[in-house]
Amino acid sequence: MEHPRVTGTRGVGQTDARSITGAGHTREEQAVAELGHTSFSRGVAWSLTAVFLATLAIVPIIQAWSALYNVRGHALARSPGANSAVVRAGWPSTRGVFDRVRRLIALVPSADEIRRFESDFERRSVAGGAIRSKAQAVITSRFGVGNDTVYVGRDRWLFYRTGYDYVTGPGFLSPHLLAGRRSAVQQPDPRPAILRLHEQLARRGITLVLFPTPDKLMIYPDRFHGSAARWATMPQNPSYDLFKKELELEGVQVFDPAADLYSKRDGRQLFLRGDTHWMPETVELVARGLAGAIGGPTRLPGERSNYRVQQVHVVLPQFDLVNLLQLPPGQALIEPITVRVRQVAGPTGDLWTPTRSAGVLVLGDSFCMMFEKDQADRPLAAGLPQQLSYELDRPLDRICVPGGGSYLSRQLLINDLVNGKRRLADVRVVIWQFAIRELVAGDWRVIDLPES
Repeated sequence: MEHPRVTGTRGVGQTDARSITGAGHTREEQAVAELGHTSFSRGVAWSLTAVFLATLAIVPIIQAWSALYNVRGHALARSPGANSAVVRAGWPSTRGVFDRVRRLIALVPSADEIRRFESDFERRSVAGGAIRSKAQAVITSRFGVGNDTVYVGRDRWLFYRTGYDYVTGPGFLSPHLLAGRRSAVQQPDPRPAILRLHEQLARRGITLVLFPTPDKLMIYPDRFHGSAARWATMPQNPSYDLFKKELELEGVQVFDPAADLYSKRDGRQLFLRGDTHWMPETVELVARGLAGAIGGPTRLPGERSNYRVQQVHVVLPQFDLVNLLQLPPGQALIEPITVRVRQVAGPTGDLWTPTRSAGVLVLGDSFCMMFEKDQADRPLAAGLPQQLSYELDRPLDRICVPGGGSYLSRQLLINDLVNGKRRLADVRVVIWQFAIRELVAGDWRVIDLPES
């Protein structure tokens, strides 16, 4: 097609002047006319349509094939009645129409449930996971960028998003934040649950020691942003001082090693670079302080246990924050490291084991479990309960579960008490350990101990 020749302009004044063609049309008018008559051959149109439909179909096909492949080996799929199983659905056995409608409405998922479903579906997507992992490897290795769960700091120090929210966000006791979290958890305010447990234990003659474990970002803010000179004081959530003061006024003993760890951060590495958890030396340091805070062996019943320790070197090839980046296999953002742990054993040389109904009971999360086992899931006996038991020279019991500091550890204790697996008659001190970031993200529902 021959290009139109520009012959002049038209319009009202110079500010509205537009080029016109020899046919008397402006360039815009000519372009619209040409685009309106653009045509494609039938082959091109079918090819573009096929590519578009294939793009839409390929992701669910891959996901369905992956699901079928994974379920083939499931025992249920091989059972004799698997092919003849029929799922029957019907109306509830209520006569009232309104009851039926109400039950039907109750089945409609909430906005929070829909968001969780979408997140879970996205996480389980095979095609999406392959693309995300490769893209994540590029932006992390070349640009130092993490994802919505893990932040990358200086020198590839990794930090957990919830810890960042705790340090930089609003006070966890602010009415606005508490109101916003009530749609996700039963009780966002930690004070009622803590005070209830304190009261119930006190009636049994048991002291509650609260142990909020500091976040890595609190101890190493300069590894996230800025320099050490900028952080003269340790960053802390605005509500923490009020939280601690209110509990102590009610008689709750709070063991808070954060300031002590912050003062020692320049002389040693206290936290793992690619993990949320602490170094073995930090566990020993905290256990020593915790033993002194609860009064030492003089408050505890029983004879000395004569524990002994031995130094063992273990390799840490995996880190929880590196895993949360979901990098492709073989991508080692942080190389494995070898650490020295203090392994606790009894007089006969057997590794430490918990003692039911001991004088001290520890409720905790993964910070308690760190260094209890090695990467092959073999007993290592170098975690916080073991180090505390050594410092006290007394046996102790522990209930620790990953991510369960705010709720699950208490619930497991109650389940054991109901079933007769544990008792509190000989317990003198309960240490409730939880990651301090749980104050902005944990489920602090109030639950009652069974009557003794």
